[in-house]
Amino acid sequence: MKKVILLHLLLIVFFYTAIAQFSYVSPKPGSILQQTSRNIILRDGRLIDPASIQQQNIFRIYGSKSGEHIVSSLLSDDGKTILLTPLVAFEFDEEVSVAVRKGILTITGEILQGFNFHFHTRPAPSNESAKQFEMFRKQMLREDFGVVEEEGFDNTSLTPPPFKINVNTDPAQGDIFYHTISLLGAPIEQVAIMTSDGQFPYRKKSQVKGLNFDINRNGYITFYDETTQSYQMQDSSFNMINSYKVGNGYITDVHDFIACPDGHSFMIGLDYQTIDMTVYDPDYSDQATVIGAIVQELDTAKNVIFEWRSWDYIDIPEALHEALFFSIIDYVHANSIDLDTDGNILLSCRKLDQAIKINRETGEMMWRLGGVKNEFVFLNDTLGFNYQHDVRRIANGNITMYDNGNYHPVKISFAKEYKLDEVNKTASLIWSYAHPYIDGESVQGYAMGNVQRLFDGHTLINWGSIYAGSELGEGSPNITEVDSLGNIVWEMTLNESKKGVIYRAHRYEWTPCARPTEKTLKTKNITQTSAKLTWGNATNATGYKVFYKSAYDSSWSSVNASGNSKVLNDLSINTPYQWYIQSKCDTNVILISANSEIKKFTTLPLKIFLVDFSERALKVFPNPTADVLNLEGLPAGIIHAELIDLTGLLLPVKIQYENDKATADLSNVAPGSYLLKVECENWQQTMKIVVCKD
Repeated sequence: MKKVILLHLLLIVFFYTAIAQFSYVSPKPGSILQQTSRNIILRDGRLIDPASIQQQNIFRIYGSKSGEHIVSSLLSDDGKTILLTPLVAFEFDEEVSVAVRKGILTITGEILQGFNFHFHTRPAPSNESAKQFEMFRKQMLREDFGVVEEEGFDNTSLTPPPFKINVNTDPAQGDIFYHTISLLGAPIEQVAIMTSDGQFPYRKKSQVKGLNFDINRNGYITFYDETTQSYQMQDSSFNMINSYKVGNGYITDVHDFIACPDGHSFMIGLDYQTIDMTVYDPDYSDQATVIGAIVQELDTAKNVIFEWRSWDYIDIPEALHEALFFSIIDYVHANSIDLDTDGNILLSCRKLDQAIKINRETGEMMWRLGGVKNEFVFLNDTLGFNYQHDVRRIANGNITMYDNGNYHPVKISFAKEYKLDEVNKTASLIWSYAHPYIDGESVQGYAMGNVQRLFDGHTLINWGSIYAGSELGEGSPNITEVDSLGNIVWEMTLNESKKGVIYRAHRYEWTPCARPTEKTLKTKNITQTSAKLTWGNATNATGYKVFYKSAYDSSWSSVNASGNSKVLNDLSINTPYQWYIQSKCDTNVILISANSEIKKFTTLPLKIFLVDFSERALKVFPNPTADVLNLEGLPAGIIHAELIDLTGLLLPVKIQYENDKATADLSNVAPGSYLLKVECENWQQTMKIVVCKD
């Protein structure tokens, strides 16, 4: 018996030693409620030899119901993350075993030990659960974002106007980017870029395209499209260039999306499961639909290379304000995701009254701020925060958030800044702002909202779904900008009759000299020696500069264009060309855009007509020749004759005509083979000649 126990302990030690070799494994070993269509992620932390993961039988994946699975294996663009994708989905409610055989190599030749782990897939969702989830999403969109538009909102000639600038004394530089919706009454929806004095460089009405309209970290505009349940990306000319969805069968959440300059992206997903809540309380429902939160990192090819699930770390009863006896429970409600300065992930969990930090290397939670399982001591803040939005790490190392304050003793919202001591676990409130009371009532946004610390120390606050007194939003501003002393320097209120609210608002200095979008770059009317290049409009462009060269040239030629097209002439016959374009702007900031993508085209080949020599005896002699070439038997109405080298280049050759004869001076022509092209109005002949020099 002792030997059996010892052997079991040794196996446990081996298993955890082997798996510890991999800093990150997903699904989490021993986890439950996993999607049936998902990948398996393994990361050692060292660079992996790509060939070693293609070895036969290096991976074995077996489902207790679905049996053996064939998987495709590839290495992500970081060179460290191994991605295994089963070609056939797993079955519902089955145990899946994953075996990794010893033999994977690092690029330095080190051998990784093998290990095994298992996870369990989710039960099949019931029709009722699916219906409840769809009802939840619609309700969430209505409450958090709204989805219906109304004519006339962007008409500034309306009386009263659609918005009012209350204060405009000394705001920061830049324009306001926001997305407007309606919570009640006559619905509206609009994405807009607005100057401090109320002008609109850009605005567009869209019923369900534009949620969370923002400039992302890679410099492109992104927003959520409810029709496709995906995030869309636009360039600075507002042309669509990409779209993103979470992977592994989850549903893309609307609340936040990060697009990084290196091509990686971070997204929040929704996952609904049917949970027996009687395990927490006999009076609860035994068939509740519970919504979990998923966090994913996607690489440049949009492979899921990191995944964190609330099911693995957070208990449902931690949602202190949720009615756990309801049939549908949104127990986490992740509403913002941010990358910390150390590369790890900050996640705002509204229904938990909590911000958490997730280790991007291991998937484990590093700390929890606020909520039932708070790990910090709050200094200078007896209220703490609840039902918050928009947790962000700012340049000075502190974090900001919008404290909606739904469960404060007095319903009031704050913009807050905390200094965190992550070692000693203290959270010091060093700055906060609540709007002055309006007609004796506090300003509170019970949903939505965000805080942005600006470069000059000002803070932009979007109050979200504002509440004042018994009337929703009556008298309350939508966006307020304050200086470091809390003085209001800019403020805007939407027309109260529209009941308009804003999910997020940001101020950016954005004067792009945009390049034309790649998909608008076209090559038309290609001939042997010419081509017409066309392109679409680019934001702030006052003109364009076209660069082109043949594939055989090392340097680029350039021409200017005032419009959206340019004809290139005097090109070589049957030659591949490349071209790109830059915008010229007059923004006083950027005068020339970055290069567009390079496009290609090839000029047409030389057309050679066959001639019936029985009707015309054209004589060309001597051939080969050294200096002079004679042509006899030319037809009347001769247009010209020319010499072409084998690359299609026309050579300057002096030809003298006399009746039906001509003489070509080849004294300056280098030795080699050439084509002699002779043509008139209705006749053409091409023949090969050879030039020889002594």
